[in-house]
Amino acid sequence: MRPGRASPDRTRREDASPAVNTPNPRPSRIERLPEILFPALAVLLTLAAAWATQHSENATRTALFRQDAIVYANAIEDRLQNLVNDVQVLAQFLAVAPGVGMEDFARFARPLLERNRAIQALEWAPYVPAAARAAFEAEARQQGSVGFRVRERRGEALRPAADRDDYYPVAQVEPLEDNAVVLGFDMGSEPLRRAALERARASGQPVATAPLTLVQETAEQRGLLVVAPYRRAPPAEAAPKRTDLRAQGFAIGAVRLGDLVEDAVSALPRKAVALVLLDAAAPDAARVLCIHAVEADRSGHPSDVAGFVRHPSEYEVAMRVAGRPLELRVLSTAPSSLASSWTLALLAAGFAVSAALGALLRLRLRAAIRLREREERLRLFIEDAPVALAILDREMRYLTASRRWRRDFGWSEQDGRGDARAAQAPAIPMRWRQACHRGLAGEGSRTQTDPFDRPDGSVQWLRWETCPWHDAQGRIAGTAIFAEDITEAQEARLALETQQIQLKAALREARKARLDALTGIANRAGFEERLEQEVARAHRHGSRIALMFIDLDGFKTVNDTQGHQAGDQVLRDIAAVLMNGCRREDLAARYGGDEFAVLLADPLDAQSVAAIAERFREEILALSWSGCSVGASFGIALFPDQADTLPELIRLADEAMYASKAAGKNRVTLAASSPR
Repeated sequence: MRPGRASPDRTRREDASPAVNTPNPRPSRIERLPEILFPALAVLLTLAAAWATQHSENATRTALFRQDAIVYANAIEDRLQNLVNDVQVLAQFLAVAPGVGMEDFARFARPLLERNRAIQALEWAPYVPAAARAAFEAEARQQGSVGFRVRERRGEALRPAADRDDYYPVAQVEPLEDNAVVLGFDMGSEPLRRAALERARASGQPVATAPLTLVQETAEQRGLLVVAPYRRAPPAEAAPKRTDLRAQGFAIGAVRLGDLVEDAVSALPRKAVALVLLDAAAPDAARVLCIHAVEADRSGHPSDVAGFVRHPSEYEVAMRVAGRPLELRVLSTAPSSLASSWTLALLAAGFAVSAALGALLRLRLRAAIRLREREERLRLFIEDAPVALAILDREMRYLTASRRWRRDFGWSEQDGRGDARAAQAPAIPMRWRQACHRGLAGEGSRTQTDPFDRPDGSVQWLRWETCPWHDAQGRIAGTAIFAEDITEAQEARLALETQQIQLKAALREARKARLDALTGIANRAGFEERLEQEVARAHRHGSRIALMFIDLDGFKTVNDTQGHQAGDQVLRDIAAVLMNGCRREDLAARYGGDEFAVLLADPLDAQSVAAIAERFREEILALSWSGCSVGASFGIALFPDQADTLPELIRLADEAMYASKAAGKNRVTLAASSPR
């Protein structure tokens, strides 16, 4: 019975009694205060709980959104870094592989393209000086590039390149389909590309260009080039036979940014987000490179979804690719959560304490659902991780393993989960056991290259890392192992090392075949080969060379009186005199028996050559072997002063030498001149 309300019996008794003026009893304000306060307090508590829950949901949604943003950013950055790594591998290949043809380049580049499908093309641009342009174009056409010309962009078309000091034309590209238009394009003909080439050449490291439009672009996508320099060092012990136009240049990787972003996010769970890739170094008007709406499964030009760049819920991640600063802006396209807040407010105003309890139960259920959703996302992240991932407890039993892990190591889900590692693989290397034990002690371990024996007997090369994980109380509960299969890259590196060893061995054998075993200087075969090259070079460039034939006077006497060992020493000492008197571009050789020959490149005139020969003669005459000495008869001929063909040059030098012999020996004679 509520206070202040009269009962029927009391009413009847009052009616029967005399009438009196008594006030009608009503509850006072203090008495009604609980009646008003408790419902109001319940409403306030419900509203407060609804506000706190909504705030928590927003914070959780923001945290999950940022996690998703980081996952997308890591996927895109991994694609870009893979591009840089593949370009570096290609540059290393070009630096050690001489005579790279179209098939060799395609055979090496295809595995890289298959592994990283986001790459538009891999290209090779050697350094070509202006003087070698015509020869380079002819060689390219001869190797199968029909109509090959060094070209540059003029307006919207590609035209033959203008005259410059040097060129960096694209000599090879893979895949050729959809990229054939790039062949012959001079990478140094445009400021953006040339700037990247110069930075890469100065630093010796890969460099990314500013975003640009690719030569092979047929739509409106922005592209990016990563260039890596290479330089093939000539053997130090032998002068180069000719200038190798392919000994230096650049390996280049081209990528369409829109296609790269789409490829990176295609394997990830779909979210209601838009990805905006920006050039951090560009002015505001040109910063946007591409926009990809994940939920709508479309990517477009900045003008297509310009409204995304003003969305209030966004997260920015900075990244660098080969020195180029980029920025990924992740924008939420999910509908606003204001509706749930109004619903909670209406429920709080209508149901008081019971409605509040129901709301709390519903909120708890929602929290449990969100927790299961997070667990499911974590499970999907582990299951679909791009690297092999396994999580173990303190007893080294599997708690979970990614699909990549099970595939790489030949274990099924039933074989892996909950089984002791030692029981499952008794032949596990001790280094893996030790790494797990260090992880339980709180230490992380990593290695860059580690061989692992597969169950089928093959060897798998891994890059792996271990780290501890903690339970809710902060205690170390086990270890996590991340492993990446680098077998292809390791096998490619080992193959390159094998090729280098074989190349060095071949060079050593070739050098031995052209050296005289007794004196250590060039033999007749090596000398004649070099002489033929120098005559051809002098004919092309209009330069001069001089040929000396030298026959020893009195050598037979030393050989007969003091023995063959003394005669061998005479030959070695005279070879040393000739070799020490030659410049780096000259060549001294033992022509046969006690005959020697000297090739002088670019002498001033016949008198300077005669002076050099006279110096050689005097130094030889000054030598002594147990009181014996020998003289030397010199014959000299110059090209093209006295002979315009190689046979004529040899004949004149030989005749001049015999003229020295006939004139009394031990003297220098110029071709077609009197003995001196």
